[in-house]
Amino acid sequence: MQISHYKTIDKSDWQGRTDSDTDPEKFRIHQVVELLDLGKPESEQQLAKEGCAKKFAIVGYAADEGVRRNKGKTGAAQGPMVLRRVLGNLPVHLGDTECFFDIGNIVCPSHDLETTQTVLSEITHALLKYNVFPICVGGGHDLAYGQGKGLYAHAKEKGERLGIINFDAHFDLRDKIDGKGSSGTPFLQLSEHCKESEQEFHYLTIGVQQATNTRALYAKAKELGVKYISRDQLQHHKILEAANILDEFLLSVDKVYVTVCLDVFDGAFAPGVSAVGTYGIAPENFFPLFKHIKLSGKMNSFSVAELNPSLDHDGLTAKLTARIIHEVISS
Repeated sequence: MQISHYKTIDKSDWQGRTDSDTDPEKFRIHQVVELLDLGKPESEQQLAKEGCAKKFAIVGYAADEGVRRNKGKTGAAQGPMVLRRVLGNLPVHLGDTECFFDIGNIVCPSHDLETTQTVLSEITHALLKYNVFPICVGGGHDLAYGQGKGLYAHAKEKGERLGIINFDAHFDLRDKIDGKGSSGTPFLQLSEHCKESEQEFHYLTIGVQQATNTRALYAKAKELGVKYISRDQLQHHKILEAANILDEFLLSVDKVYVTVCLDVFDGAFAPGVSAVGTYGIAPENFFPLFKHIKLSGKMNSFSVAELNPSLDHDGLTAKLTARIIHEVISS
């Protein structure tokens, strides 16, 4: 791992109210999170910690080079640190034998996005080796390429079919520019990776809109066999149709990587994103489907992207992001 692309954080980066120092029933997340430094040998012993029935780990992707390349509004590199401050104040609903780690941040010096993604891939692969559930917080959605490569490597070792479910207003299947990826290309790159590694590419996008994708992108999705549920199909009178598509997808794979680009939400709920939505979905459209995926027992990793604090209003987007992660880790 390139140490130049990895930074640890301090306990002071986790903040929140303290109702009790001794009663676990009153604890908040900032009181139970365990910090790890992957540059130290003892981190492996911590990841292999006995007595944990389930282990989760936050990985900050403090990079928005991919957003810059995609001509978006930068600032998402600050997303992971702001998220920690908001998430830390939420109450603990982990099981008694569940552990919650913070690995620190992956950074992107000198616009070196490719190495940043490689480091994320290596960390993701290592976490899965120790049966740790990776939760990546960005940063640009280019994080999905790095995390996805680590997940595909693990799936190949296990002989499993990996599926990707992306809550997003966009397909993110754009062409690379001068051979380089961006926040608009991660799933095209993962489809290419699957071809090279002789793995199946199973990809479902939820919340996609015609107003945010060209005809060429729809054609690319069809060419790659991409499934999708449109924003309109998430309306109440069509939700059964959407659920059937989701169930069919879940049956076709063994494990699922779920990723959320916050621009899938309407700007009223998530103003702090690179490309704010004017007709996006509401949280009430998102959480029932997300919980359904969680209850399938197939989700083995998660990420949320495009949290841009510089564009947020009253911390709405950070609070929504924290609420989603809270759902991931709550029993």
